Amino acid sequence: VDRRALRRQQPRHRSVFECLSVSSHVRPSSPPPGLIYGGDNYSDAGGAYARLIERYKDGVFAFLWRMGLRRAVVEELAQETFVRAWTHLGDFQPARSAFSTWLFAISRNLALNEIGRASYRREVATADDDAEPVSGDDTPLTALERKRSRARLHAGLGRLAAAQRSVLALCYLNELSLAEVAAIEGISIGAAKVRLHRARQALRDVLENLP
Repeated sequence: VDRRALRRQQPRHRSVFECLSVSSHVRPSSPPPGLIYGGDNYSDAGGAYARLIERYKDGVFAFLWRMGLRRAVVEELAQETFVRAWTHLGDFQPARSAFSTWLFAISRNLALNEIGRASYRREVATADDDAEPVSGDDTPLTALERKRSRARLHAGLGRLAAAQRSVLALCYLNELSLAEVAAIEGISIGAAKVRLHRARQALRDVLENLP
């Protein structure tokens, strides 16, 4: 498995954040870490919410894409991730985990619930779900090859067991250490290493059998 390719793959996500902004009027139960906006003064709540999105949007979208989800589902779950984080900030306990760990745990749970739905298992991702913008330096042939490679990787991820997708997706996020991945998965660091190794092997096997 090309680890660099896994790190590169993430969908375009500009449009969905126009929708996310409509929830910024909701007051959180406590100010977001690193985004304090003046004690009990909620006048800048919208700005704080926007900064929360800006700081973590790339990671959330990359994670959900690597879970093998369709683009429309990725956008929907990303929106729900930020809305839930914003409205339940009182549940975050800084003494127990980093904010990013807590946020990605929310996103992971949403993704696993979606994958577990019987109706979702009948849905098939298509090449149109790969929306990474094409580099202006690419020739038409190179752009086509990159698109096919991304589509193939996305299809392969979608054929893995949910637990394997999750550990792979989390481990390729720059924001998270292996210890944080293990905490999100609810397993030991040693078990996380074993699960990651098996997930990588499973992805290799899947990709070898794809056309």
